[in-house]
Amino acid sequence: MKKPSTPNVLLLLLAVGFLYLTRADLGTAMFLAVLGGLTWLISVAAERRHQK
Repeated sequence: MKKPSTPNVLLLLLAVGFLYLTRADLGTAMFLAVLGGLTWLISVAAERRHQK
């Protein structure tokens, strides 16, 4: 089985790197939105796995 945390960490590192490259308010807003969306999807997926 693959570890679900590995790809999430890579995406987070890429997002942080992109944020440093842009250094823009729009980039920050998009970064926070994507980060929040990923966190919510991960939590929902975890809850569904526990229910099965």
